[in-house]
Amino acid sequence: EVALSGDLDVEAAIAAAAKTIGALPPRGQKPALPDLKKLSFPEPPFAKNYTIDSAIPKGALLLYWPSDDGIDVRRTRRLNLLAAILNDRLRLKVREEIGGTYSPRAGSNASDTFPGYGYVSASIDVDPPAAGKMADLVANIADDLAQNGVTADELERARLPLLTALRETLRSNSYWLSSVLARAQEKPEVLEWARNRIADTESITKEELSALAQKYLGSDRASRATILPGPPKARPPLLLTAPPAQK
Repeated sequence: EVALSGDLDVEAAIAAAAKTIGALPPRGQKPALPDLKKLSFPEPPFAKNYTIDSAIPKGALLLYWPSDDGIDVRRTRRLNLLAAILNDRLRLKVREEIGGTYSPRAGSNASDTFPGYGYVSASIDVDPPAAGKMADLVANIADDLAQNGVTADELERARLPLLTALRETLRSNSYWLSSVLARAQEKPEVLEWARNRIADTESITKEELSALAQKYLGSDRASRATILPGPPKARPPLLLTAPPAQK
């Protein structure tokens, strides 16, 4: 599959591709490999604690909520917007409750390879003594979204910068090449995704996002991973030897 984007001579590009890639012998069909595409989250949700050898007195906290795959692009767009709203709530609430320079991040990852596999995640660097309290706070913020839904103001605050970014990518060769054209033969639906993404994003309602939050972001579905520093292990001294004398 060959993809080109930019100010180019289309006929010359087609001729060059025909003489090179197009001259290769046909290949067989790509194997489906269904057994290798079976991926799922652990059940029930997990809580894992890890200690690493580090002199840096900071830890990391990560929470995951299983969601769904990226095959349904309408759902994927709505999960992305929901994650942006969660990110905004985390930013406001964490600084309000804890203060300091905490910078939480939230996002959505929906696989278009593994059916049914995707997740919403949140992560934040923490002071080790506050890790447990922070984990509960993040889980409770997401649970409040699940229980009480999204507000109209939150939706617009998340949607407006997203629409600006989407419109800006229309002028980017990188977007057309890597996100659209490079996959258009194997996944022809990406061409339609490119055509309807702005209109679809404009049509998203707070009721749709509230329903997704209720389905996916309950505290009983959250898995947690905490990574904290341990005392640095003693290391053997570095021995330096002089180079041999020149003769």
